[in-house]
Amino acid sequence: MSSASLYRWSGFVLLIGSIIGILGTILDTVFNSSHDLTPQQVLSTTFTIDAALFLVWSVLLVIGLPGPYLRQATRTGALGFAGFVLLSLGLLLGGVAFGIVQITDWPYLAQSAPKLLPSGGTGPTSGFLLWILVPLLLLGLGNILLGIATLRAKVFSRWIGILLITAGVLFLVSLAPIPFIDLITNLVFFVAFAWFGYVLVAQGKEQVVASFATAEARVSR
Repeated sequence: MSSASLYRWSGFVLLIGSIIGILGTILDTVFNSSHDLTPQQVLSTTFTIDAALFLVWSVLLVIGLPGPYLRQATRTGALGFAGFVLLSLGLLLGGVAFGIVQITDWPYLAQSAPKLLPSGGTGPTSGFLLWILVPLLLLGLGNILLGIATLRAKVFSRWIGILLITAGVLFLVSLAPIPFIDLITNLVFFVAFAWFGYVLVAQGKEQVVASFATAEARVSR
């Protein structure tokens, strides 16, 4: 498979993951704006759908993230690599791992030990550190570093870099109890990666068309 095809597939994955993430964010805001889940909510169909969407977009972004990084890797240097690594770890821990816990452990806790469910978005101290503080720090720093590297590389639109930096700052700010901060943060984050995906798909198509044109020119000779 050519690099153009790999970039296109990465773009499709990022686009789909971002769209699912936006839908999941809106559903989560409507369903659980206070982050104070009751056992009845955890055992509901709405929560199951919400948790499934969370896990799906997390996995898709992890799979698609190497695409935009590799597309500009030769120009981003160590800064871009650091941002890519931190962002990947943040998605794996605060996205994929946390999504699995929501789907597998929380329904069990809702039935057997409801007092252990997260309360007010924090839960036990160890849970706060593992599922909230560390992932938000990783996502915040990762987005900021990758955003700065994207601005410097000038391979993608500068607005993508600005959105990434904005999302990174918002992830760090979201540690404070500000109304609708999670909604705003996630929307900025997903728009940035949807834009990444769109550009990769568009550039991949252009490269494929160009390669066909080159091949036809060679044959005509």
